[in-house]
Amino acid sequence: MKCILILLGILVLACSNFAEAQPRRFSEPPVLVRVPHNKVVYTKTVKRVKVHRVIPSTALRIKHANINYHFYGGKFYRLVGRNYVIVAPPVGARVTALPFGYIRLKNAGINYYYYDGIFYHKPVGVTEYEIIEPPVGVIVPQLPKDAEKVLFEDEIYFESMGVLYRPLQKSYEVVGKVESEHY
Repeated sequence: MKCILILLGILVLACSNFAEAQPRRFSEPPVLVRVPHNKVVYTKTVKRVKVHRVIPSTALRIKHANINYHFYGGKFYRLVGRNYVIVAPPVGARVTALPFGYIRLKNAGINYYYYDGIFYHKPVGVTEYEIIEPPVGVIVPQLPKDAEKVLFEDEIYFESMGVLYRPLQKSYEVVGKVESEHY
């Protein structure tokens, strides 16, 4: 009888389906998935542009690819006419300090820093933080403040500054970037 119970236990363990949570491992960095903008349906039809007449004089001035930006409070601004407009961050630009409230993330063995939809990476031997394309597959605990609910392939996602986030139970996964002439 004891032998039958042991055999039954071994049989149950051998046939059961179980999974262990394992971190994703990539042999090479994941490629940013480009999503055509006509495949994404926005629930709001009008995007609001935040315009500021002035920004603090302590805003950091950054010139990247011959374009002038101002960095303050974790946001990038460009002067348009007489007003400053919040814009998507210039990939490849560098900042000396991360904004207050940033979150440190790790994906595929690489450290990232995240703040309100902007991803940073600190290259080896460099004292500055570089703005990078959003790493596909990275999990973020919160969406950017301006994230919008969208439909993509009949499922609900969120979009902010062209980055597409898939909702998980208590977090969000970066799944790609919406192609558009605006980002």
